[in-house]
Amino acid sequence: MKHYLKKFLSDYVFDREVIWSADGCCGKIGFTFDDGPHPVHTLGVLDELDKLNSKATFFVIGQNVSRYKDVVREVSRRGHDIGIHTYSHLSMKSVSYDVYMQDVLRCDQELESLGIKTTLFRPPFGDVSWYRIFDLSKNRKIVFWNKDTMDYSFNDIASAWDYSRQLTLSAGDIILMHDVYAHTPELVRRLGVAAKGAGIEMQTISKMVG
Repeated sequence: MKHYLKKFLSDYVFDREVIWSADGCCGKIGFTFDDGPHPVHTLGVLDELDKLNSKATFFVIGQNVSRYKDVVREVSRRGHDIGIHTYSHLSMKSVSYDVYMQDVLRCDQELESLGIKTTLFRPPFGDVSWYRIFDLSKNRKIVFWNKDTMDYSFNDIASAWDYSRQLTLSAGDIILMHDVYAHTPELVRRLGVAAKGAGIEMQTISKMVG
């Protein structure tokens, strides 16, 4: 039932501004990274993406943007998408409407101070309050995911890869990762090699969904 509710909301209520996957996206998947930027691990992820000749999407926390402006600039310079992940990593379910919307706006303002404009947004934890999503989706694309690497659940690459290698990668998938863990760059490399071996290209969300 949950799947059909998501499809109904995406197709009819929000006019496809709420995205779980890019169905029909020929030969492409979206690697997405939450919670950065990180002063070390984000750069490691960028280097692995360069080696793979691939692009991705980074959903940043405004507090980290403020701390690591040069890293955000580097993400943008290398041609990747940047999206909003709120300023303080707030759950929609934990604060009032006004507090949440101001937190989203504050992250947006941090990015704009660096000359970066975006219409992409991902709610922390994937938490949903539908009337807030409805308002946010009027001028933003709300991007969720349909494949989760669970990288946040593991402390080393061996454990992370044992889980992620079981994911079946298909065109149109949106993959959830986090660029704040030491094992994530290597996980990117391994998943990227697997995707390319299957003839799948890694691309930004904006290129996948228009």
